[in-house]
Amino acid sequence: MKKILKLVLIIVILATVGFAIFKFYEKEEQNAENTVVGDVVQGEIERVDADTNTFVHKGYGFSLNFPSNMTASNFREGEGEMVNFQSSENGDWFQIYISSWNEEEGISAERIRQDIPDIVITTPQQVVIGPGQREGVGPVALIFFSQDSGLGDTREIWFVYPEQGRGVASFLYQITTYKRLDSMIGEVLSTLDFN
Repeated sequence: MKKILKLVLIIVILATVGFAIFKFYEKEEQNAENTVVGDVVQGEIERVDADTNTFVHKGYGFSLNFPSNMTASNFREGEGEMVNFQSSENGDWFQIYISSWNEEEGISAERIRQDIPDIVITTPQQVVIGPGQREGVGPVALIFFSQDSGLGDTREIWFVYPEQGRGVASFLYQITTYKRLDSMIGEVLSTLDFN
């Protein structure tokens, strides 16, 4: 598992660079309903208002609102799936990397350091995310600041969903963006809803 998480972190970084190449070769329409590229169910985009769109992923059963100046796409990446949100106007972006999680324990700073000993984890906190966060209902995420040689300072939000013990497959969600976009990603994740 140690090698897998280290590989996943490297893949996440490389995927950011590969996103531009992917968009060039992408032949499927972004909003096509349940269009499969490889073995990935393409996300659907729904317009909310002038400032906000909703991304719906029927394959993983989640939706979230994101700024309308961003485009969204998802594709197979390594052992998991990458969902990219990117603005061509200002270079803002965030990404979600989803991979299988077959462990009894959830994600923690200590658990990440087992697999990636040299990762920078600053101010780690356990936080409930999603529309029920004020009531304490929703996925419990580990949020922290990190650093990447290519990206600089980042905000990381990692969580396992569904939680273990629910009798269904669990997935690790690794969300990354620039540190300066901390408020934006907080607003986005307050809308993250699992159906």
